[in-house]
Amino acid sequence: FATEQMRQQLQFSNQHTIVDEIDKAISDAILEKNAGDNFLDTPSGRIHVESHYMLGIVSKSGTPLVGQTNHMEEITVYVQYAYHRYHYSGGSLERIAGRGTPAMIAFSKNSDGGYTLKEFWEPNEGSLYAEDIRKMFPEDIADMVLNSESDVIDTEALEAKCLTKAQEYVSNLAN
Repeated sequence: FATEQMRQQLQFSNQHTIVDEIDKAISDAILEKNAGDNFLDTPSGRIHVESHYMLGIVSKSGTPLVGQTNHMEEITVYVQYAYHRYHYSGGSLERIAGRGTPAMIAFSKNSDGGYTLKEFWEPNEGSLYAEDIRKMFPEDIADMVLNSESDVIDTEALEAKCLTKAQEYVSNLAN
């Protein structure tokens, strides 16, 4: 029998692995969602990066399909993200496009433990923004997103992380 400490370490390890897997699925979904954006006059050879904060996760397990015993697990993640596109030329990075927004991203968990994107939702801009957030986000997360005084969402830090990722990408190309 495992000691209580070993059980807690195993539980932490499993949770950490799950969070890492969800984090990767979120990154992949954001990059895929934005890769098709068309920005006028953007040079080829672009570097795409993203950074995000997970604001909340809701998990639910569905009823097994007929003839199956496993439950379909669905995970909805609420994030604030920044996506930037850079061009590298002459030894310097130039940001050529970018955006930041909250999003709701829903995944189904595969039998192999991976995540499949089911839905990627972003609010409308302008007058519908707050209404959309209130409609799609849990109340506490909506309040956090809509509170301009909130220090939970640091968009400057997200943007700085995007630049760092782009710099790391360029550095890895040189090695």
